[in-house]
Amino acid sequence: MASWSDELVEASFKAAPEGYVFQSPSPWLFARPHYYLVNGAQKAVIGEFIRKRARFGMVSGIVGVVGVLTLATVPLVFFGQYFGPFSTWLLAMAVFVPMMIVPHIYYMRLLRPIIKDLPTTDRRFTITLQLAVMPKWALYTGIICGLFAVALLWFGFAANYPLTRDIYFTIAMAHVLAEAPFLLRMI
Repeated sequence: MASWSDELVEASFKAAPEGYVFQSPSPWLFARPHYYLVNGAQKAVIGEFIRKRARFGMVSGIVGVVGVLTLATVPLVFFGQYFGPFSTWLLAMAVFVPMMIVPHIYYMRLLRPIIKDLPTTDRRFTITLQLAVMPKWALYTGIICGLFAVALLWFGFAANYPLTRDIYFTIAMAHVLAEAPFLLRMI
């Protein structure tokens, strides 16, 4: 049985008559991906870099989410008279944005020497092919975390409505602004 990182590697490649089409992310974080033709040996080398990025990105993502939640709640709970929702949001974004950008820069710096001489192609593949190999545990973890967050919010609203409202809207603002570039790409 293949591991989740192996499935992630396979999602970045599509078989072609000349070898494989590799979907490389753009050096710019929210731009369209680039597509390259690679052979089996190049696929193996690039696959190792994808695995490194996945491990680093997972750790960075967990630290980023915990950091944002901590920075969105602690100042409001303990220092509410000094910090408002907007200043806590700015503090949370100061942690979240680097945690989102650093793994991408790291990956692109590792990948650039390998892909700089590869031929580009006009062959494309869709995100549907990539989502099909998403590990089931990631889906279940997301559902469980979402249910836990809902229960926590219910408890918070019952215990201290104004404070929980400020925390909720701080996180909601951060969420909307974090997704804005992805939504703009869909236009």
